[in-house]
Amino acid sequence: MNADVQSARNDAPKLIPHLLEQHSKATPLACATEDAQRALTYAELNAEAEHMAVRLAEAGVLPGDRVGVMMRHSVDLLVAILGVLRARAAYVPIDPDYPDQRKSFLAADSGIKILIVDGAQEKPTSLPVTTLVPDRERLPPRPGAPTAAPDDLACVIYTSGSTGAPKGVMITHLGLANLAAAASAEFGMGPRDRYLMLAAAAFSASLEELFPPLVQGGTSVFPADRVALSPVEALLDFLTAHDITLLEMQTAHWHLLVRHLVDTGGAPPPSLRLVVMGGDRALPEAVQQWNRFRLPLVHVYGPTETTATASYWSVPPGQTPEDGVLSMGDAIAGTRMFVVDERLELVPPDAEGELLIGGDSLARGYLGRPDVTAEKFVADRYSGIPGARLYRTGDRVRRLPDGRLQFLGRGDQQVKVRGYRVEPGEIEAALDRHPAVRQALVTTGRDASGEQRLIGYVTADRDTVSSGELRSFLADELPAYLIPSALIRLDDFPLTTHRKIDHAMLPQPLRRRPDLPTEFVPPTGETERRVAAAAAELLGLDEIGVLDNLLDLGGDSLFMLRLIGWIHQHVGISLGFREVFDAYSVRGVAALADAKADVAAVGKPGSGW
Repeated sequence: MNADVQSARNDAPKLIPHLLEQHSKATPLACATEDAQRALTYAELNAEAEHMAVRLAEAGVLPGDRVGVMMRHSVDLLVAILGVLRARAAYVPIDPDYPDQRKSFLAADSGIKILIVDGAQEKPTSLPVTTLVPDRERLPPRPGAPTAAPDDLACVIYTSGSTGAPKGVMITHLGLANLAAAASAEFGMGPRDRYLMLAAAAFSASLEELFPPLVQGGTSVFPADRVALSPVEALLDFLTAHDITLLEMQTAHWHLLVRHLVDTGGAPPPSLRLVVMGGDRALPEAVQQWNRFRLPLVHVYGPTETTATASYWSVPPGQTPEDGVLSMGDAIAGTRMFVVDERLELVPPDAEGELLIGGDSLARGYLGRPDVTAEKFVADRYSGIPGARLYRTGDRVRRLPDGRLQFLGRGDQQVKVRGYRVEPGEIEAALDRHPAVRQALVTTGRDASGEQRLIGYVTADRDTVSSGELRSFLADELPAYLIPSALIRLDDFPLTTHRKIDHAMLPQPLRRRPDLPTEFVPPTGETERRVAAAAAELLGLDEIGVLDNLLDLGGDSLFMLRLIGWIHQHVGISLGFREVFDAYSVRGVAALADAKADVAAVGKPGSGW
């Protein structure tokens, strides 16, 4: 039978509020979490979460209600989330950096009753919802307070939607508990571990960071600005300064780390004992190069609909990816995985098929979308468990000779870009709303470094809209990761003989500089010439002007990180991610580099909370 079942366990995993309560009694003085401003013991974290739960109840939040959490990365964020769970409500993470339209949609669609924010933040535009700011007060546990049940809703994480709007995945307390227990066991976590909190709370990967430390009483470490740790040099400095032992990274970011260590002859910090990586296909050469560091690597796979994780693969030393693709590994505890054909019948062990996943980590479905839930969550007719369901992932897989699964691709239009599952239909719908666009199509391609990127095509009359205008239009509606790196205007789409869009005939982004509203200005001075040449090469262009907006040329966050890495390696200057992003042009970036070079006290970056 083509099935991977890991359901056996002696006891059900402890729910997150219970884990916190347990450690507050067993190890009350152990450090639970820290950021640049403060650190909390388990007793203090439990008391602040209890106080937050009481405040939510006093504000009228009832069990089952949804509470928005729109906060920067910090200890306060963890307190807010644990307080919501303690109140038997469900948290809905909303990224503070999202456009106002996106924030308002998420808040309205999820039906949040209250919004927890940092003190300096405001509520979503025109949204009539009460806000609450953490006050860091503490309360002892309430005797007889209601406790969460395994099937209670714990959080709603939004993912890209194929119909043009994101959809909220409803994750249960049992799902969070199962993930935390599985991750803790797979990573060999203990009370001395210090786990870096790197993923945005609105991204499902954060579930694998926030909760596993609570299983064995470890410490979660929040950087003051997680985006500032995007450049590899800043990340390595932080890992060293704060004795980080565990780190999870998206594949594209991990590729940058491997490349940096190989190019500089460096090594991972001595405190680091394990790296977890996933979200996209790992380059075979990067896996081979990683072997030289003798640092354990765990490859993780899983959609949000299975509480972010369904399988792990501890990559053996010297492992060469099968057909250039790392194994997806084995199902985590409490999880069932089946490979089926188009009739949902099990395929032979070595045949290709669609992956179906069920078990304790399975989400309830999509909030307010019973039709899509019924389509994607189907009856489990293989395990013999009454009422059990399975999630249709749409992922094409096959079972390797060693029994583990290998990812082959998608059976639909969904793509994976920088760790995010992206439905091109959502981006196409946004482009279609521009008045000058007749029709839109979004697909993917590989950039100059081999990483997946989004390419958007629109049909529109010449001179009615520029790529820069389209990019600005999308930035008002979509998160940055949904904005295509390249936007190409066509008079009409090429069609097949059956009058369908001919994808094979769509033009690829040209190497020549696109038409921009800014006049081409060549570089002057050594730094400008070097930065311009590097930026053009990274963007796959013949040349770029020093005043050109790098974002309009397709310079996404991954490009910015590569440019920062190039400047550090070839110019010897360390630049921060946000300042490079804000500089937006070759002239601006070169000026930053020159200014830092002129400072006599330039040295190695500090620990950089």
